[in-house]
Amino acid sequence: MKRYVAAVALLGATLALAGCGNGAGHLGNGSGGSSGGSSGGGTTSGTVQMGSGSGSSFQQGVLGLGVSSLSAGGSTTVSATLQNSDGTPFTQSVTVTFTSSCYQNGLAAFTVNGSKANTVSTSTGQANITYSAQGCSGADTITATANVNGNNLTATGTVTVAASAVGAIQFVSADPGTISLKGTGGQNTSIVQFKVTDASGGPVVGAGVKFSLNTTVGGLSLAPASATTGSNGQAQTIVQAGTQHTTVRVTATVNAARPFW
Repeated sequence: MKRYVAAVALLGATLALAGCGNGAGHLGNGSGGSSGGSSGGGTTSGTVQMGSGSGSSFQQGVLGLGVSSLSAGGSTTVSATLQNSDGTPFTQSVTVTFTSSCYQNGLAAFTVNGSKANTVSTSTGQANITYSAQGCSGADTITATANVNGNNLTATGTVTVAASAVGAIQFVSADPGTISLKGTGGQNTSIVQFKVTDASGGPVVGAGVKFSLNTTVGGLSLAPASATTGSNGQAQTIVQAGTQHTTVRVTATVNAARPFW
């Protein structure tokens, strides 16, 4: 069973915290995908519709997806087509906005021609954008909206992103950087944070992290002894000073399989 480890040393008579080198490793991502988009509801503005396809194959309210199943950190093209009720392209200038739950939570990104953006301005009846998972896993519904002549158009499509494998764990911070000995009246606790990332560098959500100290002399302790990473891939523990001057190291270990052992 593969595990990744990162550590931070707390140094000095007053337990000054200093970051050490990050433990790192890499696991390959799974790949694969199926073509096409998933169904979704949409609205119509008079004789203008938004969806995917063209002519008789046009699907109102359904976005076109290059692939609907993504590996962790994968990406796909998302397309929105605007057409008139007679099947001809809608060629007036319009801005199409794309969003999703993972995008709103910082776990996915949209890009246009390599630049981060979630809007596309078009006068050809076609709006294309790239969706990239950056820590997102599971089903994520992408919604495209546009306003035509004061009426709102909507189309949706759902991608399913594979759970990300652990790529590395790294020390983030210790706050405060210096803590006093127990009983001296000063700050005697420090919050120590670590971050778990996947092979693409995105945060891993829901990974089990275990914390340990290299010594408990003088009553040194930490709590909790384990934690689960949040949406930012981070987990934390609190170190409680003891009554003796010493150097202590906090070690965080994560299982490559993600949950607790």
